[in-house]
Amino acid sequence: MGYGFANCYYKNISDDSDIIEANNIGSVLEELNLTTYKKSVEKIDELLNTSNGNELRKK
Repeated sequence: MGYGFANCYYKNISDDSDIIEANNIGSVLEELNLTTYKKSVEKIDELLNTSNGNELRKK
């Protein structure tokens, strides 16, 4: 994981993607293409703008 920072992971690599989705601490790429990459960047941007670093570290 990333020390309180939102992360982007590809789906189904170990259990990280399940943990990230369940705790809303980052973004999980469903596929590797520009559309899903853009959605992932937007999700991380949303997390960073609606959460402070302390909230993400607690998760």
